[in-house]
Amino acid sequence: MSASAPTPAARLLLDRLLARLLADGDWQRAEALLGLYGPGSSPAGGNTVPPDDLATVLQQRPGVYPRLAAWAGRAPAVKDEASSVPGFRVRLLGPPEVVLEPDHEVHWSLRRALLIFAYLAVAPERSATREELVSTFWEDAGEPEIRKNFHPTLSHLRSSLRGKSGRARAQPKGPAQPVPFRRGVYRLSEAAVWKVDAVRVGELAEEGRRARRQDRLTDAAEVWKQAWSLYRGPFLEGFYGSWVEETRGRLHRTYLALLADLGGALAQLGRAEEALDAYRAVLVEDPLEEPVHAAIMRLYAAGGRRDLVRLQYDRLTALLRRELGVEPLPQTTSEFQRLMA
Repeated sequence: MSASAPTPAARLLLDRLLARLLADGDWQRAEALLGLYGPGSSPAGGNTVPPDDLATVLQQRPGVYPRLAAWAGRAPAVKDEASSVPGFRVRLLGPPEVVLEPDHEVHWSLRRALLIFAYLAVAPERSATREELVSTFWEDAGEPEIRKNFHPTLSHLRSSLRGKSGRARAQPKGPAQPVPFRRGVYRLSEAAVWKVDAVRVGELAEEGRRARRQDRLTDAAEVWKQAWSLYRGPFLEGFYGSWVEETRGRLHRTYLALLADLGGALAQLGRAEEALDAYRAVLVEDPLEEPVHAAIMRLYAAGGRRDLVRLQYDRLTALLRRELGVEPLPQTTSEFQRLMA
């Protein structure tokens, strides 16, 4: 005896459950649930549509999910403008700003939702377990508070990234499921392009080091200059917390190192004024960086400006005495004396 089609009320419940299973990537249970629709019946549409990554799953595992394959094949075609891959410009260096391309700024009414998004955006593979998120953002909370707030916060995060602002004017749409939960892991959707400045700076810093190891100094300098242009300020400026400050410190150290590397590369290329700009940018952030003071003195000496060599050394000496109560390192003093000889 064949199963009858579900009643409208039952069908609505099935649609909602199917949408949840698809969002979580639970393909096995979604396949089984489709069998409950009965002959000639299928999901009604609306939010219950094939997710972006279902096609990849069906291609990688042919024949494993026949009901899902049949349903996806019958689903209405999506218009070209909606099927294009959504892209996000994510600026976390300086005041945070997230833009759903081309120009829709994502708004956050929950600071914690933004922080969780930032955590995922800079995490390896843009993912984290529930335990990682709880220990980072609810470290002092009890289980009742976590149960009350965790899923609503994730729901707000997802809604923000979908591009739903409640405004009347047309706006771009983000991915249907921007933060899927699969196999115990929350992940920024692979169906979107995430252009994260904090991640890109690290990639460019390493790319420049690789070019330098290959004796491609001009390429290294250009890559490091690109990274410099992305650094607008401290990571998540205006936000605080142990994870934020730890990440901020790590990225700040990366930034200072690439500026020092850039200065050294430009100096070797004979581009002294550009090298001085890079070195001075380091000292704006860390005025007590002695090796950078010494590098600046060498550039002044190479240009025949021993007066500026002395001035730089005197500034360093005054800073160290005032801030730390110490004298310059012996190697810095020796370098100064060598340059003045």
